[in-house]
Amino acid sequence: MKSFGYTLVELLVVISIMAILGAIGFAGFKNFAEDQILTKATGVVQTVLRLAQSNATAGVFCNGSGGAIWRVKFENQFKLDLICALPIATPPVAYTLRSYNLENAKVLSITSSACSSPPPIFPNFYLFVNYSPINGKVDFYRADGNDDCINGNQSLPNPTLTIELQNTKNLKTKKVILSKGGSIDVQ
Repeated sequence: MKSFGYTLVELLVVISIMAILGAIGFAGFKNFAEDQILTKATGVVQTVLRLAQSNATAGVFCNGSGGAIWRVKFENQFKLDLICALPIATPPVAYTLRSYNLENAKVLSITSSACSSPPPIFPNFYLFVNYSPINGKVDFYRADGNDDCINGNQSLPNPTLTIELQNTKNLKTKKVILSKGGSIDVQ
């Protein structure tokens, strides 16, 4: 018998252990990567809402004019737009400054705490979140004008808007909650 080297059995055991550990590590990384997709999508929604809010409160000019209303338009389940609108006409003249696409994630639902049975937003209607200049007052509007309950009522004057996002691969969800007071939280 030789006093140096490894036997074939020892090599096979080590290779098997390494293969098992590699498979476990890969599975964990795949789950982590899937979770990051949803985290990125909620980050995009939260960032665009915050950008519109900060532009409104700072009085950022829109197309060379002040007094702009800054809004986020949820165009469809996969796309949102940052828009500035100048109230120089009725309806205000609007400019889409940038569009954001959600990659491997979608807006599953948008609901208001003021609605017992909220009207559907998608696929037929889109939603605006408006921030007024200077004070950053938040208002929610549906494109079809059917926003009776989403902005609140006498019994609930300051509702929250819940935007539920879903990973299109593993179907996990996260929520972005927007209050009329201006807070934007992720759950």
